[in-house]
Amino acid sequence: EFPFYSDNDRWFRFLRDSVLQEDQYDLIMRTLMTQKEFCLQSICDALWLNDGHLYDLVNQGHILGLHSTTHPTVMDNLSKEQQRKEYEKNLDHLRSIPGSDHEVKTMSHPCGRYNEDTLSILRGLGIEIGFRSNMTHVDGRTLLELPREDHTNIVRKLGI
Repeated sequence: EFPFYSDNDRWFRFLRDSVLQEDQYDLIMRTLMTQKEFCLQSICDALWLNDGHLYDLVNQGHILGLHSTTHPTVMDNLSKEQQRKEYEKNLDHLRSIPGSDHEVKTMSHPCGRYNEDTLSILRGLGIEIGFRSNMTHVDGRTLLELPREDHTNIVRKLGI
């Protein structure tokens, strides 16, 4: 599904998602960051959108969609209540952006992971369109399970 991942990428994701407990993974990552004197806050500031960025996007006519609050890599392994909290908190945040009066009707599944509970929660929140993380065919898919081409593949095809 993701030809751009190296064998090491796949091994890392397997360990993160299937072997380690969340607290074990967090401890390993914090230890590595400390050892490498990695400044987490500066990276977060450089990579993540803040409310001002979101406000600007909305006012330029872009549509904002849900993606969860903490970006669990195995959303489908969370309880229905945990999933609901992930999306409700994210939805509340998007609706609270000052000066932006917009409806949130779209979403994308973190790491492409979801289950029937996820789809039920999203429908209950009024989400109409959702995107998976790949182009793999899904029998009987709904509008909450639309395929999405990964940007890495698009960039590669453009020769950038």
